[in-house]
Amino acid sequence: MVENGKVKYMGVATAEKLPRGVRLEATGSSGHGSIPRVDNAVTHLSAAVAIAGTWETPARLNDTTREFFKDWQ
Repeated sequence: MVENGKVKYMGVATAEKLPRGVRLEATGSSGHGSIPRVDNAVTHLSAAVAIAGTWETPARLNDTTREFFKDWQ
C-alpha cells in the first residue's frame, strides 16, 4: 500500500489457494424431461453441486499468517 508516494504496507503471501478435491455421487433413476421422477439422480446431483458451490470454507492460518495477525490492531 502506498500513501503520499511512500510504501506504508507490503503484504507477503506464503501460500495461496490450495485445491481440494470433492467427489459427489448420486443414485436413483435416470430421468427424462417428459416424465419427471422424484428420485432423478441428475436432479439430486445438481442440487449437491449448487450446495457445494455456495460453501464458504473456514479460514485456516499457516505459521506466517498466524504470526502476522498475532499483533494486528
